[in-house]
Amino acid sequence: MKFVKGSALHAINDTEPELGEKKILELLDVMDNFIPLPSRPVDKPFMMSIEGTYNIKGRGAVATGTVEQGRVKVGDEVELIGYDATGTKATITGIETFNKTLDSGEAGDNVGVLIRGFTREQLYRGKLWLKVGLILAKPKTLTVHSVIEANIYCLKTEEGGRKNPFSSGYRPQLYLRTADTAAEIALPDNVKIAMPGDNLSIKAKLNFPLAIYQGARFALREGGKTIAAGVVTKILPNDTVLDFGRPHKQKAEKPG
Repeated sequence: MKFVKGSALHAINDTEPELGEKKILELLDVMDNFIPLPSRPVDKPFMMSIEGTYNIKGRGAVATGTVEQGRVKVGDEVELIGYDATGTKATITGIETFNKTLDSGEAGDNVGVLIRGFTREQLYRGKLWLKVGLILAKPKTLTVHSVIEANIYCLKTEEGGRKNPFSSGYRPQLYLRTADTAAEIALPDNVKIAMPGDNLSIKAKLNFPLAIYQGARFALREGGKTIAAGVVTKILPNDTVLDFGRPHKQKAEKPG
């Protein structure tokens, strides 16, 4: 580990250059040479979760977010998948980052992509952009699912979690990337209640289908606090019936 001694205050005030400006430049040089660049999955199909949207009058809608994997360039075809799973296809007509126009974006870049023919309402938060990659045999690389199996860790009270345990039928909010939906939890048959601090294998029924895959990480939240963190271990068929410990079947909720 290398340390650089200097003064940011001198650099801002343009005084004592030996302690100010020169040390800042030395610090930048050390950062460039000693901090390794993170590996970015640029060889995978393009994927970006939408973090925000806005309209440009006469041009179309802009979706902003950080590219999670792969590359995207102007003219690429993408599809929109999410809560309603319509699979609508569109074409990228522009890419920008911090008021700078780009020809392409890659994993790790925070970008805004312009899509002609969409309104802001059609690009609501939680949708997911996904490239139809020619290297794949199928036209889609992600599908939407509503029933999952996962391993979770229930946070302790001192970690910000719940004070009380919960049982099957518990219904927190599941957060995955920028999307969220209610999820009903089914505990294992041999587990009656989940205590803070427990590691458990659970099954969950999502209120709305999401673009989710094995290995995806998520958080369970309730009342403004994170109560559990989990990772998807298996995707189950959407028509799987889970046992929530109720004496009778409950009609499935219709999307509002």
